[in-house]
Amino acid sequence: MNAVEIEEAVSELAGAQFDAREFPFAFLEAFGNRPVTVQRLRAGSGNASDVASGVLQRNNIHMAVCAEGRVSETLAALRASPKTAANKVKFILATDGLTLEAEELVTGEPLACAFPEFADHFAFFLPLAGISTIKQIKDNPVDIKATGRLNKLYIELLKDNPDWATAERRHDLNHFMARLIFCLFAEDTGIFLGSSLFSATVERMSDSQSINTHEVISELFRAMNTKIAERATSNFRPWADAMPYVNGGLFSGSPDCPRFSKIARSYLLRAAALNWQEINPDIFGSMIQAVADDDERGALGMHYTSVPNILKVLNPLFLDDLRQQLDAAGDNGRALLNLRKRMAKIRVFDPACGSGNFLVIAYKEMRAIAVALLRLRLSQPLQVVLLADRALNTVPSDVERANLLPMELDLSRPITAPRRAVTPADLQWIKDHISSADTLMTVPEFNRAFRTLDQAVAISNPGAGIVIAWAAIEALFRPGSQRITDRISRALATHLHPPGSARDRAFAVIVKSYEARGGAAHAGRSPEAKEFQTALQLARAAFIATIEAGQLPDTDALLSRWQGKS
Repeated sequence: MNAVEIEEAVSELAGAQFDAREFPFAFLEAFGNRPVTVQRLRAGSGNASDVASGVLQRNNIHMAVCAEGRVSETLAALRASPKTAANKVKFILATDGLTLEAEELVTGEPLACAFPEFADHFAFFLPLAGISTIKQIKDNPVDIKATGRLNKLYIELLKDNPDWATAERRHDLNHFMARLIFCLFAEDTGIFLGSSLFSATVERMSDSQSINTHEVISELFRAMNTKIAERATSNFRPWADAMPYVNGGLFSGSPDCPRFSKIARSYLLRAAALNWQEINPDIFGSMIQAVADDDERGALGMHYTSVPNILKVLNPLFLDDLRQQLDAAGDNGRALLNLRKRMAKIRVFDPACGSGNFLVIAYKEMRAIAVALLRLRLSQPLQVVLLADRALNTVPSDVERANLLPMELDLSRPITAPRRAVTPADLQWIKDHISSADTLMTVPEFNRAFRTLDQAVAISNPGAGIVIAWAAIEALFRPGSQRITDRISRALATHLHPPGSARDRAFAVIVKSYEARGGAAHAGRSPEAKEFQTALQLARAAFIATIEAGQLPDTDALLSRWQGKS
């Protein structure tokens, strides 16, 4: 069994009525044990457990179902059992059907959760199926869930729409899936305003028997391909008119959609129910290829290539050496610029390129942090491509386009902020604070806020840009739901300035900028380019101050300082 199949089996087990007698054996079957192996343990011939109601599989797991409220006590008994050590057990597990506790004995990593939630932690036990886990898969089992649910949807759509399975229309179906995946990401990451804008509309406006699901989705796609100014004559239904315009060409062309059966509609809504903010965008290509290619679908789950596994190749190959050179360069501006030139000449070749993840991660690791920090330091949006057929320092950012399966990444956005040259002082700032930034990027709240800001700097539409820039600030300060304008304005002003006239002036600028954001988000007023730039400057200043402080801003503490004028 692969990771996707295991996730499905564990989810089914966790959702079923708890059977104390059968649970250990059903658990082993969910992780790919053959029926004959499970039957041997059930019969007792292969079960070496010395704990009451225990089941022990040599070299794998020692587990027991216990009376209610005795889970921790039973787990301790499993840990202390001489049979656990003698049989080289990797995991111990105890449950009473209400809670579940487990431990990976080699690392000492614990797990404790409500029983129905243990399916969310299926990756913790993947070594039982012979799948070597790494931290990324354990931390993000939702990646596997998303891929599996999309695969089920794709297969169901092929079953109900055989004409879409032909060679002539296969590209249309792949393009359709890319649109769906974009919408699922967009509604959970702040690109679409409102909660679950796309999926909630599909669920509300489509018939429960799925008679008109394809018509609803088609209308939403048509709206996303129509500029706001042109909608008055396009005869949109009100629920479709709420969708934003999405540039870049993803929704251009025919809005046709395959027909959805009741089952297919259910798979789509189940996929949408996941929190796509937690899903690693780096697996976007893997998702597309896994559902779009017959051979890849046959090996679904085994196809998933995690970022850490990619880095096992890239780090010793050249990334570790680049980091060492950065450290050795110290404050030598010439050495830092020479290192930058060397990075621009590096070529990464993947002879068995599938989804392109290997190439994408190679590029991101070399450039992502440095480029993002330079954006902050220089107050200008730096335009970079993900894939290129020439040295990166020779690619004009304002004219080139990069082809990505199955859509294009549009890089022809105008630069609206003033340019200035990168100086040794800028590079030194990065060197001084890159460790702090790297640590903060492991904090989920900062990571989400920073990624949101990184989207805003590449947006040319002032209305969308100012909303996203302020969404990044809100994510950083978490001002609550009451008196947001006042709270976030005072907290940000205090975060940026000591008491005095500079703080007072900043407060006035912040209030005005937040009001411009409100006009764009709720009143449909298009802000001026300079208002967008002001929001970006405030966001950059907030993040720079946070990185220099090395910790997230405490909004309540900042408000107390404001009141005390400290």
